[in-house]
Amino acid sequence: MEGVILDFNPSNGTGVLRCGQGQRYGYSLAEWQHEEAPRPGDRVEFDAIGDQAHNVSRLDQPVAVVTAPAASPAATPTAAATPYAPPASAPQVVPTQSALAIVSLIAGIVGLFFFGSLVAVICGHVARSNIRASNGTQTGDGMALAGLILGYIGLAMALLWIIVVVVIAVLAGTA
Repeated sequence: MEGVILDFNPSNGTGVLRCGQGQRYGYSLAEWQHEEAPRPGDRVEFDAIGDQAHNVSRLDQPVAVVTAPAASPAATPTAAATPYAPPASAPQVVPTQSALAIVSLIAGIVGLFFFGSLVAVICGHVARSNIRASNGTQTGDGMALAGLILGYIGLAMALLWIIVVVVIAVLAGTA
């Protein structure tokens, strides 16, 4: 499974990573397959068992082969005590608002009084799809959902208005 390192704490030798589907897994330094410490933002490959990641290896660099002598389970924690330099801070990805979500919300509000409900519905669906596919780099799902709801309400009101006008015209023509 592939993912990305979210966090690593060198003082206790544990960290958190996220797979491509968004689930988070804990891992320990004993599962790390490289000599260098993990850094946030590193792309990795790992095996998931429950909520823990095992055999974590960096994808960007070749895997360092670490051979450890057979040791008793009590000797294993020394691997976590190995001094590593603190990880370099990875550039933070700042999520941006989806422009289509904003358009959907505005068109949904305007569509309640004038025209724009259809635009709200189309933009809302496209925005929600894009937000889900962005892996956290876009936000605005709530605005897109609000635009969708307002758009559907506006469409229902327009349809109801058309039905009322047709009924009145039919009744006026028979009188």
